[in-house]
Amino acid sequence: MKKVDNRHVRFALGEFVVDPEVASLLSYAQVNQLVQRHARGDWGQVTVHRKELNEAFAHPKSRTQRATAQSVHVLGNAQICILTKQDRGKRQTHLFLL
Repeated sequence: MKKVDNRHVRFALGEFVVDPEVASLLSYAQVNQLVQRHARGDWGQVTVHRKELNEAFAHPKSRTQRATAQSVHVLGNAQICILTKQDRGKRQTHLFLL
């Protein structure tokens, strides 16, 4: 994975996990572009409630020990979900198909 351009990044992504289905469907450049959008707060097609939760996660003063940021992006017929979670001090970003 290409290093995320830190300009305008709203939160750290941590370790990356890309499901095999996503890796076979998208090019490296497409995965990188989606991750960059997610890190900058482009949540894609999520509910208003989910956007509010994401904004709370991205705000540096409101982080909790267990929190998530989720974005959903549609590429062709595929819905790609990007989930960044914080659990007991460990952060991980996971890309998978819905």
